[in-house]
Amino acid sequence: MELKELIEELEKLKGRHTELVSVYLPSGYDMAKALEFLESEKATARNIQSKTVRNHVIDALEKILLELRKLRGLPPNGVAIFCGYVGDELKFYMIEPPEPLRTKLYRCDKEFMVKPLKEMLEPKKVYGLLVLDTKNMAIGLLKGKAIITLKEMESIVPPKTHKGGMSQQRYKRVREGLIRDWYKKVASIARKLLKDTDGILIGGPAESYKAFVDEYLPSDLKEKIIAMKSVCYTNEYGLRELVDKCKEELKEEEVMKEKKLVEDFFQKLARGDELITYGYEEVKRALLNGAAEVVLVSEKVERDKRKEIEKLAKQTGASVNLISDQTHEGKQFVNYQVAAFLRFKL
Repeated sequence: MELKELIEELEKLKGRHTELVSVYLPSGYDMAKALEFLESEKATARNIQSKTVRNHVIDALEKILLELRKLRGLPPNGVAIFCGYVGDELKFYMIEPPEPLRTKLYRCDKEFMVKPLKEMLEPKKVYGLLVLDTKNMAIGLLKGKAIITLKEMESIVPPKTHKGGMSQQRYKRVREGLIRDWYKKVASIARKLLKDTDGILIGGPAESYKAFVDEYLPSDLKEKIIAMKSVCYTNEYGLRELVDKCKEELKEEEVMKEKKLVEDFFQKLARGDELITYGYEEVKRALLNGAAEVVLVSEKVERDKRKEIEKLAKQTGASVNLISDQTHEGKQFVNYQVAAFLRFKL
């Protein structure tokens, strides 16, 4: 949550000109190369025509170089640095991201470049993707915004019409048998590749995916289906088409999980269940005693209190769920601020 607040703060800062410097140095990047890279950018900045912008960019780069030289090496996940004049004040931020940075970036603009950090805050659930028809299939994963293709295959199922001496009825039976074998094979692969996903999206011609899901997909995977959509392609392009068509369902999936947590809390509260508690001090006490298992924190809770709850939860292995006030349930939960589902009665 602290990173989210830092990003929000950075987004509010605006420069007068293109003089706010954003630097991303990736995980595993050599410090000597990082310093050399920034010295090179400082030399280039001397060619900026505007004296004010030139001096401000050079000041920012010198501040960045000064702070980097204080480090023994770059942090394990790399580092994101933001520096520049906002009004007459030189602002400086150095952030070690929660995940390894993969790319090097340098940018001067009127605002700081925070998109790579924002993407790290997106839900990290993993969704399974499967598109198929009687000729092709592709299986993949959706992680954040990344679509990862795991498997593509072609079947040996012949087309609906044929030429040759075989009777139409016999050809039809042979083809139906091959389709059954094909669907069984796809189901077997799907079970291995998609068993640990948080949900599954399925696509293809409606007649194909309906028959496949109804008769061949294992029941444990059926329970994970979030949406089924008609798509034109049943290859890697089909996976991307499927994700595009399921954007609303994926968004709703995240909202529904949050709503369910709050609903569970209110139901237990109404029953007088002793395995829940609420209020900042009470939840803090539960965390200190190792009793809290799942903690709910409204976005309206003060930053310092949220940080304290998060710190205690990390020490005791409890999960923390930030509850927005954009749903009906979330608006009701604002009155309780903080709540916890307990492992045992206090």
